[in-house]
Amino acid sequence: IADGDIVNFRKAQNCSVRFCRIENARECGIEILDHAQNIVIYGNVIRRHGLHGVALSGRGPGREDVNHHNIVENNHIHHCGRLIGHGYGVRISQSGQNRIVHNHIHHMPRYAATIKGKRYQILKKDVKGVTWENRHDFLHSRKNLIAFNDIHHVNQDSQDTGAIESWGPGRDNTIDHNLIHNVGNDKFNIQSGIYLDDAVDYFTVTNNIIYGVTGTSGNQCIYAKGIGNRIENNILIVDRTNTSAIRSFFMADERCDHHEYVRNIIYFQNRDDVPSGGFDAGVSNIHTKGNSLTWKINSPAPGHYDVWLRYASSNLKYGAKDMGGRYGIETDSSGKESLNNLPDTGGWGIYKWSRSASIKLDSGQHTLRMENLRGGGIVLDAIALCNDKAWQPTGSALNEPADGKHLIVVQAESFRTKNDKGRRADIYDFNNWSDDRVSASDYNIFWNGGDEISVKGGPANGSFEKWRQLQNGKFDRNSITANPMFVDAANRDYRLKSASPALKMGFKPIDMSTVGLKADFPARFERD
Repeated sequence: IADGDIVNFRKAQNCSVRFCRIENARECGIEILDHAQNIVIYGNVIRRHGLHGVALSGRGPGREDVNHHNIVENNHIHHCGRLIGHGYGVRISQSGQNRIVHNHIHHMPRYAATIKGKRYQILKKDVKGVTWENRHDFLHSRKNLIAFNDIHHVNQDSQDTGAIESWGPGRDNTIDHNLIHNVGNDKFNIQSGIYLDDAVDYFTVTNNIIYGVTGTSGNQCIYAKGIGNRIENNILIVDRTNTSAIRSFFMADERCDHHEYVRNIIYFQNRDDVPSGGFDAGVSNIHTKGNSLTWKINSPAPGHYDVWLRYASSNLKYGAKDMGGRYGIETDSSGKESLNNLPDTGGWGIYKWSRSASIKLDSGQHTLRMENLRGGGIVLDAIALCNDKAWQPTGSALNEPADGKHLIVVQAESFRTKNDKGRRADIYDFNNWSDDRVSASDYNIFWNGGDEISVKGGPANGSFEKWRQLQNGKFDRNSITANPMFVDAANRDYRLKSASPALKMGFKPIDMSTVGLKADFPARFERD
């Protein structure tokens, strides 16, 4: 236990920490600071720290490049950020040519790994002599490798974030062969598997598998800004709370152009063409006045049905004790009813049931519609309709109604769009489009269970076919829509069968058997 860092390297070279248990620091487990080169952190368990697991921090822009060629390999890094909410697994700042490889990183409030510097619009004001042409000379976080890491359950208390993230670094960094899964949270938005944020230039993102990115809205597998970033040969699983596979955004006067999206598999894991889903997923697409969601339901018998909502709300701190009256619900066989009795639940991830209305249903299939009438938000998890007045739900284990009575349950995430095909399947999402945004996009494979795919934003908004016609057919000319033939996608086994059309397109199989900890990681660390 340490009041500061457990291990701190400064003015050091050719040192190592191997096969140690490093835990319970007030700040970082290990900090490699200022002049530090060829430091090796290997085979350790690094856990339960107040701030970061491992931090590599060189000198600021305009000063000497003295922190580089360090290795963080084969470490189990978990449950950091216990005192400071932006705690990471591995932090790189103004440090280059490091290897962050074969680690198991999980349970962080923010990133698993990040590469930091200073974005150009700020850098040119803060440091004398910076020009557009020489800006990368001042940014030492260059040529880092983040590879073969098993990353999950990070970004548990963050928004506008990614499991692997970077902001304003140097150029020519590589993110390769990482398994990124089950990341994000159900409280905040803009969650990403990989986030190349402002002024992140000339990154190579290859051979990664990303799935299970969760957030309230604006979520994607990869969020890419910057210049010249190449995204190639990745498997990107667009899960239910994702809006797209790859998103890009020009903002803050930092360029966003000349991206390349080549030989990726983009697969929509949970289609909404049939009602599906489960408890505790939640959607927040109805936070804005006028927004609505619709579902298909089947009523087994006519009559009046009580409407029970399972939802989460955290508006008390803004002076709103109850969201009652802000939403309406209706079917094609009933008028619109106001949803009342929606008190604050105490948190965006704390779901509670409330009987909020009663509607009349005829027998047969109906469209159920919920609309935000006045603004203000809840996270909706499920709706239960029951014509048994004595029936009450508890948690996610629902009792059967009385004999002769009926229960209809819809999961919030099984909502449908206007074309009745479930949510739009956007492979790309372009914010503030420019004609130089994408320099190459081809030989990709897209699959939405046989349904259409689409592109969001830009001149092709809403249409994949329009996208393929832009700039004389420049984009995705040789890409195909086909089932990539995973071994068992339902159980998250994304190995390719031998007959996969992806292999014929030149996609290189991604071997995840060597990802994560190596064989010599001490077994004794895993027993406690």
